[in-house]
Amino acid sequence: MTAALLLWCAVAVAQDDREPWGPDADDTPPVEVEGPVTEKREAPDYDSRDVPPPAEKLLWVPRTVLSPVYAVDRYLLYPPIRAVAIWAEKNHIPVRVVNSFTVFDDDYRLRIYPTTLIDFGFRPSVGLLAGLKGKNAPYSVGSIQAAYGGNGWVAFNLRESLALTADGREGDSLLSGSDVNLSVKYIDRPDHVFFGLGSATQAQRTRFSRKQIAGEIRVHGTLPAWLAGDLSVGVDQNSFGRGRSVVFDEPSIESRFDIREIPGFNGYTLLYGDIAASLDTRDGRPAQGSGARLDLAHRMGFDLEGPYDMTRSTGEISAFVDLSGRNHTIGLSQFAGVAGSSGVDVPFTEQLVLGGNEHLRGFLDGRFRGNAALSSALQYNWPIWVFTDATIFAEVGGVYDDFGSVDIGEMSSAFGTGLRTNGERETSFQALVAVGTTQFGGDIQIDTVRLVVGTNRGF
Repeated sequence: MTAALLLWCAVAVAQDDREPWGPDADDTPPVEVEGPVTEKREAPDYDSRDVPPPAEKLLWVPRTVLSPVYAVDRYLLYPPIRAVAIWAEKNHIPVRVVNSFTVFDDDYRLRIYPTTLIDFGFRPSVGLLAGLKGKNAPYSVGSIQAAYGGNGWVAFNLRESLALTADGREGDSLLSGSDVNLSVKYIDRPDHVFFGLGSATQAQRTRFSRKQIAGEIRVHGTLPAWLAGDLSVGVDQNSFGRGRSVVFDEPSIESRFDIREIPGFNGYTLLYGDIAASLDTRDGRPAQGSGARLDLAHRMGFDLEGPYDMTRSTGEISAFVDLSGRNHTIGLSQFAGVAGSSGVDVPFTEQLVLGGNEHLRGFLDGRFRGNAALSSALQYNWPIWVFTDATIFAEVGGVYDDFGSVDIGEMSSAFGTGLRTNGERETSFQALVAVGTTQFGGDIQIDTVRLVVGTNRGF
């Protein structure tokens, strides 16, 4: 795991567009220094232990409450990762790894990296991530991602990003940080999970297959005062069928549910428009991490070939307190979402979902589906290396037919810990161990254990 983490940290380094062009860009001859050589300086304290009071005292609150996990991190995980990191930096391993996956010529830079994802409960998969950037067009970036998970499991994602100003994201103009993205994806997977809709879900999971072909144009804008927004238009074609899993002997969806009663299972082609906005008062790393964030999103869509139409609105508000000024951060967040339709029900894959990598992370993606969703989270994040954070979290949430039927007894909880690189979320590396509980209305027991190791792929 440590080796894989270091490899993907090298990918994080590679995504920094400020580096020189070409493998021999840093070929400036060394500067000769006249005079006596100074004594070797004392190494700085890189492990963030010199935290000024009273933050140092506050840090012992989460460390005491979460002492078993903290002890594992501090005395089992941290020492080998630190030793390997120091060795890698001294021997320029990140740069060597990046260059080994990079092809340069006079006009282009092409980077190709292997990816893998093991999310127990789904098929494991392997793939490639490739990025192409032109020397004479630094504001244009193209990428392609591909993954394979065995017979009947394939995924592709092509994306072109064009900055609206020639200075890309580094300039001072109003449009700096704004871009236009064109993406096309094809996903065919037979191992999706289905437990039912709304709060009345069953314990045993079933499988269904989904074939998705989608295209989207998105305009992203970043304005002063920490405000960012997105406008998107796209078409999303979906078809569904029997599910199957090579590893797990589980029933297909039609053996436990009447698929005629599942909205959208006969397939649909959605023409949609999205609008999203986020307000974040934090300045970004390495600045201190205290602040607040608000995320709002709304989708409107209708079926080009059938009776479905839908709207979906989501919002999440979060507050963060940095105990040390060095991103030892406690965060509290509240998520809510609602989906609706003027006619027949919203297609089941367009409803709100809890489980996966965002909300109720102790459950598989797709564990809970409904027209309304609530989720609260408390988590503590702290850096363990320059590109890597550790996290501990506790979450509570549930899905419902509407907000009028919200019942705390039908909520579930999730707890876990993990590691994650702090670069782009779509291509980050993560290692996660988490559990999910049964609903609060009965005897609360461990329902699932989720283990994840690998890279997110953005699809």
